[in-house]
Amino acid sequence: MGTTALETARALTHHIRASAADIERTAQLTASVVEQLFESGMFGLLLPKDLGGAETPLPDFIEIVEQLSFADASVAWSIAQANVFSTHASRLSPHAANEIFGNAATAMVHGPPKTTTAIRVDGGFKVTGTWGFGTGIGHSSWLAGRCDIEGEKGTYLLVMFPKERATIIDNWDVRGLTGTGSHDFAVDDLFVPLAHTMSAEAEAHHDSPLYHLPVVSMFAVSFAAVALGTSLMMFDHLLSLAKSKTADHMRHTLAVDPHMHEQVGMTRAVWSAARHYLHGEVDDVWADLLPGRAPTMEHRVRLRLCGTHALREARRVADLCWEMAGTSEIHTGSEFHRRYQDMIVISQHLQARTAHYPTVGRYTLGDTVKLGLLI
Repeated sequence: MGTTALETARALTHHIRASAADIERTAQLTASVVEQLFESGMFGLLLPKDLGGAETPLPDFIEIVEQLSFADASVAWSIAQANVFSTHASRLSPHAANEIFGNAATAMVHGPPKTTTAIRVDGGFKVTGTWGFGTGIGHSSWLAGRCDIEGEKGTYLLVMFPKERATIIDNWDVRGLTGTGSHDFAVDDLFVPLAHTMSAEAEAHHDSPLYHLPVVSMFAVSFAAVALGTSLMMFDHLLSLAKSKTADHMRHTLAVDPHMHEQVGMTRAVWSAARHYLHGEVDDVWADLLPGRAPTMEHRVRLRLCGTHALREARRVADLCWEMAGTSEIHTGSEFHRRYQDMIVISQHLQARTAHYPTVGRYTLGDTVKLGLLI
């Protein structure tokens, strides 16, 4: 029996963790980590098989992302971003999909629009725009961004172009997910052929549910997996710390403190409940879609809710671990401190907003909920 992708991700853990300091210092994944991720197929997990990808089932994919996050959050975030976005390959023409995604060393980066415009011209569009948060732009080969179409209010286009055609704006200066190297990027009056664009209504040409679920739903559960792996690493570190640390004004280690016992028990319950909810919902939705059913609003709501909940509960676990650790891990350079900064940034993302709860609540009470960025 061959090695599974999850086993491969576990095998990468040691090298990724050993590279963490360099990833943090350089604000991008190291060349050796990127090479291993490409060679092991981590960037092709969600690509269609006819493009050399693995078409990994979504339940397996989020488990792989969680494992990678246990090694390093920036690595896992980059893999989640690139893979979920690569599902758009199924919505391009076969020729364009092969041109962009057919190379085994391809990673596409996308970012939310800041100011953009696309003007229709013969054979395609002239595009001018700036996009933010280009996760993994250092190891990418293609870039993509959403564009407004000039003169066509309410319609937008996804445009894709080689990285060398864009200007990279070096403005990623953060504490948390530092290694994602999420710089802005821009183009000015760039011609993008029609084949390298995609409308919001584009339909997939492949049968797998991977290519019929909206990417926003897949981002919701994938980023939740990053959060769970990150917070688990903090919890494991805390357990080790408790067995060796004697706090000020105490005679015994934290491991024998009744208050610590209560906090550790509660934290374990919070993390385990969030994980089981996430994986249980993803498993159930995936099984329901496998016969070839199209995703319904109910499916989308379930993935939205479990993803948001797991993200927020993972942040709660991180906060509890941080409080219990005291001053031991507050110094810059501490892995525990770095993980906490990662968790703070993860929980600031769109996917973790509390605004998702009233949206789900309206749906649950029978009100109409519009499809969009949140569902």
